[in-house]
Amino acid sequence: MLNLAELEPAALAEQLLALPLLGAARREVLRALPRLATAVALRPDPTLEAHLLALGGALALQDGRPDAARQLAEAARAYAQAGLEERAMVLRFQAARALARAGHPAQAEARLEALGAPPEGWSMARAEQQITAASVLVDEQGGARRALLEAALAAAPSPGRDHDRLELHLSLAELHLEGGDATRARAEVERAAALAATHDDNVASCLVDAMLGDLLIEAGLPAEALAPLQRAVEAADALGDDLTLVAQGSVLCAVQLEAADWEGAERSARRVLGAAERRGNWLGVADGAMSWATSLVERGAWSAAVAILLRTARVLRERAHEPSVNLIKARLAELRGRLGPEEFDPLLREISARV
Repeated sequence: MLNLAELEPAALAEQLLALPLLGAARREVLRALPRLATAVALRPDPTLEAHLLALGGALALQDGRPDAARQLAEAARAYAQAGLEERAMVLRFQAARALARAGHPAQAEARLEALGAPPEGWSMARAEQQITAASVLVDEQGGARRALLEAALAAAPSPGRDHDRLELHLSLAELHLEGGDATRARAEVERAAALAATHDDNVASCLVDAMLGDLLIEAGLPAEALAPLQRAVEAADALGDDLTLVAQGSVLCAVQLEAADWEGAERSARRVLGAAERRGNWLGVADGAMSWATSLVERGAWSAAVAILLRTARVLRERAHEPSVNLIKARLAELRGRLGPEEFDPLLREISARV
């Protein structure tokens, strides 16, 4: 990578706009933003300000932030005022993508239609139109949707737009999986995985592993799903991504329970419970506790299992989350039926007195 610290602000911004928002390159962009903002504040420059807004908008779009469309629209206006009309159009397409990502597909599609086709020779804008169409026109079915995604991949330059290419590969994987073609779906996920590995991007790798695990389960290959799911959970834990940790940890735990890996299931369940509690996801807390209890019961540790369920039920009552409490009650009733009332009831009374 170039020694960006030696570049003047205008040249620095140009170089940053050509970098993929993955791994070290994304971190380089984030580190440079304060320097660019200071340069604009000390010596106003319409083009440099537009570049700065474009970089911030691109990051917001990638992160799915609700203000991304506004930021990108502001950047487009700044480029237009600076006389850079093609760049302005590129940002308008990106703003349409941000609208779709924020849950406004109809507005995004209307914006895409209103923008129309870029003028002849505007290759940057033409590429952005293809990427935006693939992201916005999600109601297209079968071959039409696949054609949009493949056209976008063909248009997106590498490595500068590898962050978009990664998302396009994952979208193609989802499309193939919906069509029942697990082989082609897996091939697309593996292409996304290669991009994440090329840029040493832990966040992208976590996302790809999570999707690969889900895909393999959908394809009826739970044993093969264990490794990518485990990687996704480990990465989510390291990144502090509790949302992914709850989602993928729950799937991993279910696969481990099915495979009679009781110790592995316990580790996963405890992680899920902790992450769900941090997020205030009380259904996730109940699910983690029940999976943990199951892993203990299967090893004959009935007292420990019942104690976990009772402690969790108490916490959930304190949070006034009755649906979760009811799930715990249902699991206790299942355990009572399995062990038998004559053994379970005295055990429940004893543990209730201690918990």
